[in-house]
Amino acid sequence: MEEESYSPIDDFMMKKSYCKRNQLLAELKKLPEQEYNVLVKIILEDKKYKEVAEELHISINTVKTHLSRALKMLRRFNMTEILILFNL
Repeated sequence: MEEESYSPIDDFMMKKSYCKRNQLLAELKKLPEQEYNVLVKIILEDKKYKEVAEELHISINTVKTHLSRALKMLRRFNMTEILILFNL
């Protein structure tokens, strides 16, 4: 059985991924709290607009607006990279 070796390219890719992840997290921290909360609940917690609206005591249209604004910021990043970085 052949043992896998670790190359400088692997190291470079890991550092690049770590840097991108930190860059994304820094951008997420810039979001207003409500936009961040809506994004997390809908994208990461897989909740429906109605559930989020009830939890945050806001209207469904406000949830949609907050999500739209948060996603607008995320569009600057490659969505494939985002999914890989957060193991989604």
